[in-house]
Amino acid sequence: MGGAAPSHVFTQKSFQFYNLRTSSGSLVKLPHPDASVNANVSVVKGGALILGLQVDGTVANPPSTNGHFRYQLNGTGGYVKIPDTFGVGNIAMFGNNVTSTDIPSEGTAVSSCLSGALTVVNGIVVRTANAIPNFDLSQDSCITIQAVIKFDTDFAVDDFWEFRFYLEDGTVLDAYDVTPKVTGRDLSGSGF
Repeated sequence: MGGAAPSHVFTQKSFQFYNLRTSSGSLVKLPHPDASVNANVSVVKGGALILGLQVDGTVANPPSTNGHFRYQLNGTGGYVKIPDTFGVGNIAMFGNNVTSTDIPSEGTAVSSCLSGALTVVNGIVVRTANAIPNFDLSQDSCITIQAVIKFDTDFAVDDFWEFRFYLEDGTVLDAYDVTPKVTGRDLSGSGF
């Protein structure tokens, strides 16, 4: 009596935020003071940040795949792909037009995971809404993908954005252990 082989499981397991700040006229990647693993943060109008998401592949060998970051505004409307330009959600991918060496370039390797003891598969930094290149997780492995994201100047104070990673065809992952959240603030002159 045989059963079906166990299916793979993709899980959004952990997240961490980093902020982009101006230092002597240049944008610099710095850890946000509250940015421990799985800690939500706030952003000021016109701010930008980096969101690192860890995806785990467990149970059985997952297929090679690709995906993208999605957000949901104020807990309603479902998750939509983060665009390259600002729209009604007041959020966009950072883009490649700022070429400061302090901001990781699109495609820069991310060679660690945020939590757990799974085998690490190199992830990448993404700065545009293009699909993330194929990645291939084996059973009990993890990947961290970092998205560089910016926020418009006209969102409402206390607007919030929640983030999830989806497969490129729009399929949700098998599980979301965590869902990162950024809350909008109006803190004139406070820099992040």
